Amino acid sequence: MDSEVGDSKAPEWRKVHSSLGKSISYIFENGLYSDMVFKVGPANHQTQIKAHKTVVICRSEVFANKLQKYLSPIAQYESLVINIPDVNPESFQVFLKVRGSKQLHFPSI
Repeated sequence: MDSEVGDSKAPEWRKVHSSLGKSISYIFENGLYSDMVFKVGPANHQTQIKAHKTVVICRSEVFANKLQKYLSPIAQYESLVINIPDVNPESFQVFLKVRGSKQLHFPSI
């Protein structure tokens, strides 16, 4: 699990990102406070994507059903790893970002 305890930058980013949505996007994009990891892509070329169980569960009924057993008081301190070998890592990252923040930005082409 990641933690920012003692990080002098923590108060700064919280002030800059005053809305909840922007704060959630920031912690997702920077892997802060994550409590789970998705290993996405084929076994020989997996990408690890950090995430937050609470956000994933709130935004996806499929993952909510799969993660139900990891919500016990004992399990909350364990890191969770989910393998998803048949999905493109970049696409999955976009999926998590959109599901978590409902924001999607397309770069100029």
